[in-house]
Amino acid sequence: MLDPINFSVLKLTDCISEPVLAQIERESEVKLFKKGVTIEQQGDDSKCLSLIKSGLVRLRLNEADGSRFNLSIFGAGSTFGETALFLNLPVQFDAYCETDVVLIRFDADKVIRVMEKHPDFGRALNKIANARVHTMLNYIGASVSTPLESRVAKFVASMARETKDNKTIHCRQTDLAHALGVSRVSMGKSLKSLEKKGLIKLGYGKIVVPSMKNLEKSMK
Repeated sequence: MLDPINFSVLKLTDCISEPVLAQIERESEVKLFKKGVTIEQQGDDSKCLSLIKSGLVRLRLNEADGSRFNLSIFGAGSTFGETALFLNLPVQFDAYCETDVVLIRFDADKVIRVMEKHPDFGRALNKIANARVHTMLNYIGASVSTPLESRVAKFVASMARETKDNKTIHCRQTDLAHALGVSRVSMGKSLKSLEKKGLIKLGYGKIVVPSMKNLEKSMK
């Protein structure tokens, strides 16, 4: 749930035609991964592009102190592994199965072969890469220019919208701090300030939003 950066701006399946997608499936290996399995880990030498056929995959970083930074979550039609593949780097993030996942996986040689046969495939990957850079730059810009309390309010509101009752968020303040890249102390001060204004209520391992309307109004 704590995903500060939405990398799912564009899906590969929305950018290529059915014939190209069919070619990709013919050229690739289909694999099933069970819920809870880590598909690939940070530092692995995995030069493979993965297209999610079904299920949810979360990208995350594991910190030295044992904490986890959840980066983003992908659904069917999205890809991951481009950075390691095209820049010849180790895997940058852990790819973790939130559900049972079916992946279409193909190595560098197969990717190049499909790109040569179907130029639209290469253009689609380029479009997705640029969309992700755009998302990252917006995230960095917001981090630099927006006061922390406003960033926290926006993040809490975005999480509350994902809950069943639209108001009760179950998470630790430490997780929030890691998600926004700030210290636990700074996060605590911002949450206390929001609570003092009546915008949230803090509990043990949870945050309650009494009025989403008031919280969203404070973000403007």
